[in-house]
Amino acid sequence: MRPSICSIVGFTLLATWVSPVWAESKPPGPLLKIDWQDQQAAQQLSSGQLLAAEGTEPTRLRLEHQGAGPRQFQLAVLNDPPITTDHVSYVIRGRVRYENVTGVGYLELLNYFGDSPYFSRTLATSGTLGQLTGTSDWRDFALPFFKNHEPPPQKLEINLHLPGSGIVELTDLELIAPADLALSGSPANAWWSDRAGGYIGGIGGSVLGILLGAVVGPLVAKGRAKRFALVTLAVVGTLSVVSLLAGLVAICLQQPYGVCYPLLLIGGLGSALGWGGFAQTVKRYREHELRKMSALDAL
Repeated sequence: MRPSICSIVGFTLLATWVSPVWAESKPPGPLLKIDWQDQQAAQQLSSGQLLAAEGTEPTRLRLEHQGAGPRQFQLAVLNDPPITTDHVSYVIRGRVRYENVTGVGYLELLNYFGDSPYFSRTLATSGTLGQLTGTSDWRDFALPFFKNHEPPPQKLEINLHLPGSGIVELTDLELIAPADLALSGSPANAWWSDRAGGYIGGIGGSVLGILLGAVVGPLVAKGRAKRFALVTLAVVGTLSVVSLLAGLVAICLQQPYGVCYPLLLIGGLGSALGWGGFAQTVKRYREHELRKMSALDAL
């Protein structure tokens, strides 16, 4: 049982056609990038030492505290950030590495909507909002803020707090809206996350392989269970066409890659193997029946 040449070519052309559409539907880039080299050139780098990229190491800001008491480092101040009323949330994200941090340190985002700021701090025990304590290699961090539909902030201030001695290094930072984009890896209106899309593609592909390759294929080769094999191919083909149409709808609605790709992949392969192999399977069963009839006539 093999898919027809027309089905394979059609699916290939479809994948080629949707590739640029996927690229256009990807989420936009950051609203603003905090580049430490630019900050230094503009004489706005008030804390730390700038280290240039070298080998696998990125450009980074190194901050070191040798005292026993607490210390605050002001990292950046953004006046009139490019956040609009339509942005219900936003996030500052980047990567951090630290060494021998005494106590519990944290990164802080101060959001000024008036005289008194609202803050976000990395004080969780793990994840992108995890606190800074001890030693850690490079990891992602995020400082989100959910403002709903309130007016945009007048100023954002990013700080580092260390309760005691320690060394902290930070990559360039990004301001992204909405916050869901950075925290979940998918837009807020996505049908499911990229991780869920990976599971859907993996499970769907496995089901197709087991059902058609390990179950239907041997039955067709032996000429057995004709009704079951044909019904299975018809069901797989029909559901795959539905998946293919859903993938096209997802593209029109500008769903992310993690939504469109598994729907189109499963839909394309399933349609080619299901309906594409249906006629050939009928032919194979007919050949089996003719051979049986010939064997009976010979008797």
